[in-house]
Amino acid sequence: MNKPPKIDAFEEKEKVIKERKLRKSSAASSCKNKVDKYIYEIVEGKKYRIFIRKGATKGHKVDYFSKVINGNLSKARKLRDDKLAELRLSKNQNKDDITFIDFCRLYYKEYADKELSPETVFGGKNELKNYVFPEIAYMPLKKIDVLTIQKLINKLKERNKERTNKNGEVEKLSSTTVNNVYRLLRKILNKAIAWEYIDSNPVVKVKAPGNSKTEKRSYNREELIEVLDLLKKRILLLNVYLLLLFVVV
Repeated sequence: MNKPPKIDAFEEKEKVIKERKLRKSSAASSCKNKVDKYIYEIVEGKKYRIFIRKGATKGHKVDYFSKVINGNLSKARKLRDDKLAELRLSKNQNKDDITFIDFCRLYYKEYADKELSPETVFGGKNELKNYVFPEIAYMPLKKIDVLTIQKLINKLKERNKERTNKNGEVEKLSSTTVNNVYRLLRKILNKAIAWEYIDSNPVVKVKAPGNSKTEKRSYNREELIEVLDLLKKRILLLNVYLLLLFVVV
């Protein structure tokens, strides 16, 4: 029986190196028209490549992330931001180093996106983007204390709306908006306790802003379901009471 030809180890290594160089050159060829950090345009407005160098490994090999995406620039930016957050999380395995924005990404990826309604998720992400991240996005999670939350709530109470009302007047953010942000922060940091990232929730030591008497209370899907369930139970109890009343009579 003929033995298979022996593969030279040197030749095999050279083959691997050539293939690697080919992949790199292929990626680099589409990384000429840079339109944003780590984003390169392949087809104007339609196709982009995300190219992120991760750094060198122990074997001095340069590692990188490269992915082509069909869609607009906003979609490419979202993929880039998600990947950068993932890389930061992988580097910061120590829970002491995680920032607020990275924990929020973890919160939505592992919990909110799977357990909450799309409307609640969308609203929460918008509130974080517009009102919270500008203030504490890159603050280490463990350094967020009661004073940090109090200052944030105070700023929101004094902040003007971006748009004027129908009379052209500038108004402050509604107390409902401020209260929604407060409840969202409390919920996120409660999850941080459950996942053992922090020991206590600083939000609970800050007085809830509350809603103005002149404002209508808004409810998300989960809260409406809770209210309806409560009403059903009360109606059932009322029916039972009336039935017993008639029986006794």
